Amino acid sequence: MSVNGLGPPVTSQVFVNATAEQDVTKLHLLRLARLALIGVLGVVATVLVGKFSMLGPVKDVDEAVFDAVVPWLQGLPGVTGFGEVVTDMGAIPLNRAIAVLVALGALVWRRSLWLALIALAIFFGSMYGHSLVINAVDGSSPTEHVLGNAGPYYSGGVVRVIALVGFALTVYFGMRRPRLVYGTAVAFGAVEGLTRLIVGRHWPFDVLASIPIGLALVWLFRAAGEPWLSSADAGDVAPVADPAVADPGSVIELDRSTHRVVPATRSDVAAGSSRTARKTGS
Repeated sequence: MSVNGLGPPVTSQVFVNATAEQDVTKLHLLRLARLALIGVLGVVATVLVGKFSMLGPVKDVDEAVFDAVVPWLQGLPGVTGFGEVVTDMGAIPLNRAIAVLVALGALVWRRSLWLALIALAIFFGSMYGHSLVINAVDGSSPTEHVLGNAGPYYSGGVVRVIALVGFALTVYFGMRRPRLVYGTAVAFGAVEGLTRLIVGRHWPFDVLASIPIGLALVWLFRAAGEPWLSSADAGDVAPVADPAVADPGSVIELDRSTHRVVPATRSDVAAGSSRTARKTGS
């Protein structure tokens, strides 16, 4: 067995396969480390934006918009009841359950434990990051027109709704249809944000700032899970070649775009054979 027609003899192929898989693992770990660093920088940026929202002129505008919009929304017939019901889309217990279901979907639909773990890590990590932001910003919450408990900067409910909708659609579509994934996630987040304003639980700035944060989490999930999401069809994800059971007659290669060990195409094998012939002839 050879790699692209140029590899060592069959007796050495298990070692070649194992080396290729080690390279894939290193690439995955480096990718996840870079994305984790981006996540940390994102938390820092979110804190800075929160500090900006507490500046006098910004806060004055925020409160003026709140005082003008929220009472008007609550005065519309049936809107308050609608807001109280629909805003529970962002309830933490419900969101935790949905996050677990998304992870199970990654296991069943994508057949990937890694993808399931990434989804859970980003979701619950974002909740921990929210608590850090709350403590760092020490922002205020609305005190008037509030139905239920008011929340501080930013709206965790909006972020969680956007993230979970984006995660679920990404698990289903893979890396395809990004506009549909992001657009649908924003639509659900906008509805959740509107209901948060209806019940008066957040300042308008808190709701608006939550939309890019939620989208950033969706992007982070897609970027981290790309090696397991790049298959054209869900349920047709090719597993990494197992060096212990590799077919001695097969030809394999390392796919640099997906970081997978995959069977080589006939053209690859022919190209490898022609290169071998040229070297032999020379």
